Amino acid sequence: MTRRTLNRLTAVEIQNLRTPGKYADGGGLCLIISANGLKRWSYIYTRHRRRFELGLGTARDVTLAAARAKAAEYREALAADKDPRSVKRSAERRVTFGDYAKEYLELMSPTWRNPKHVQQWVMTVTKYAAPLHKRLLHEITTEDVVRVLRPRWLVTPETADRLRGRIEKILDSAKAMDLRDGDNPARWRGHLDQILPPRRKLGRGHHAALAFDKLPSFMDDLRRRDWGAARALEFVILTAARTKEVVGARWSEFDLGERVWTVPASRMKAGRSHRVPLSAQAISILEQIEPKDGEAPVFTEGRYGKPLSNMAMPMILRRLGKPVTVHGFRSTFRDWAAETTNFPNEVCEMALAHAIQGKSEAAYRRGDLFLKRRGLMEQWGRFCSGAAEQPVVGGLNALAEGLYLIEEERIALHGLLSNARCALCGSGWGDPCRATDDTEIDWPHSHDRRFLRLVEDWALASDSELGNALSSSKAGAQPPKAAILKLEIARRSLSPPAWIEYLAMAV
Repeated sequence: MTRRTLNRLTAVEIQNLRTPGKYADGGGLCLIISANGLKRWSYIYTRHRRRFELGLGTARDVTLAAARAKAAEYREALAADKDPRSVKRSAERRVTFGDYAKEYLELMSPTWRNPKHVQQWVMTVTKYAAPLHKRLLHEITTEDVVRVLRPRWLVTPETADRLRGRIEKILDSAKAMDLRDGDNPARWRGHLDQILPPRRKLGRGHHAALAFDKLPSFMDDLRRRDWGAARALEFVILTAARTKEVVGARWSEFDLGERVWTVPASRMKAGRSHRVPLSAQAISILEQIEPKDGEAPVFTEGRYGKPLSNMAMPMILRRLGKPVTVHGFRSTFRDWAAETTNFPNEVCEMALAHAIQGKSEAAYRRGDLFLKRRGLMEQWGRFCSGAAEQPVVGGLNALAEGLYLIEEERIALHGLLSNARCALCGSGWGDPCRATDDTEIDWPHSHDRRFLRLVEDWALASDSELGNALSSSKAGAQPPKAAILKLEIARRSLSPPAWIEYLAMAV
């Protein structure tokens, strides 16, 4: 008689079996008796040419009928191209979407820098995705997801699409944890795009901005207002910074001697610290406030000096009757830079702390163009104050024409800089200055400042001696020496901001 394919064993046989070995019940279900006489159930299967074995429990705890029911469930999973291991884990943990979503948010929310982004995640997942909360992760289907999305898909399409993307990420995470398998029912391309209509793209309006030719008169009006928020708005405009960066500013971030404001990475949109060169006008605002030490906020409001709120500056614009936004002044700055100056695009973009779009360019550009941005922001400060404009790229009126480097001297200076090495870390010109532990050194201690002292050999020479040396045939025959002499004379003749402009132009 032919032996049955399934259900080969009986309860009586299982009770009487004593010899160690493996006894097949059929369909992958086996009874295994170990050398010490322990009897246990095992389901053995092959998937993608690999052999797996799943333990189902001891024969004392799991009856023959229960073991056969489990084996049948796993055979059905295999037929549907599902891994019985994930089915077993899901069944054991029986994790619902709501419980796992809560764990996911607790794990991921500390990595999101924007509190508003965290609030949006929590709200959409807990409120809009509520119908999924009691569903087990491995049981969620496309129909379940569509039922959640459809009521909002045409009414609030952007919110509905964000909700879909968040459900997709949670289910992807659950799959990585072997709590479900198969395709993601919230996937859009090649899946939900065949069920739901394409989302209507909403045109994003630009932030309302002031035309740059009207800015000097607006700044003059703003300076007459004796409000703390007015000073903050003036500083925002002069530095082309974002609201969050200025509202959270602390005095410890400023080096007024070097005219530098270093915004920490925690407040930057790109997540990396940003050096802002401060113009004379921006320094004047800080000096009016009376600088303090430590972590005291720079811009405050009210009698008790509490930090400025995010809405303080928009309220100033409303009171002045200006239908523009605070963020729009960054656009004003960009339009001014593009239409009235010769500064390269990358310098203007770096001044706005915009991320470098191309991955290849970002990998090779390590500097922050600080010296050139210094000249740009000085010129912007003069424009905002309504002062007569002094061309930066064309030259500095404070210097005689003969003090500008000729091409031969410029080439010689580049040769000097290319061979120069930082005394702190050994890096070359243009490379970030790094400490021994490979952390980047702040600007006040950077080798860039050390390179500015290439001319320190003439520190004790008088102006007339420098002039005589420059006019001598010996200096003229040595372009490197002539270039350095001109740098020293320019440094003595110009204010620090103008000297930085000159140096940026020279190199």
